[in-house]
Amino acid sequence: MNRTSTVGQRIAGSVVGLLAGGLALGALAFLLLHQNDGSEWGVVMSLICVALGTLIGATIGAALGASVVQKLLRQRSSFWRALLGAVAGLAIGLVCGLTGFGILLMPIPIVAGAVIGSGWGAKPADAAEAQS
Repeated sequence: MNRTSTVGQRIAGSVVGLLAGGLALGALAFLLLHQNDGSEWGVVMSLICVALGTLIGATIGAALGASVVQKLLRQRSSFWRALLGAVAGLAIGLVCGLTGFGILLMPIPIVAGAVIGSGWGAKPADAAEAQS
């Protein structure tokens, strides 16, 4: 399998993980922390909790998705390295998000960081099978 194909598969896994993780943790944060007291403060706090839950879930999900695809491709990978890359991508995305509509582009550096992080120390599938 060529390198372009494996990177594409890791990107796909990372995007699916980002969407699933963000949705799951965002919904969980909403259900657990929703304050329905009718005040503006309760609504603002609920929105902040949902946003933070979504960001954290998306970051963890992207790293998990990239790592799982690495494992399915029978390549050596580390969830922690992928998570480190995704967190670095999140930091870059937050800085770029301060420019206004850049917040909409935040998933791109998260996915890129997770994919790059999952590939640190990985060997191509053919070389990994030859060593086994």
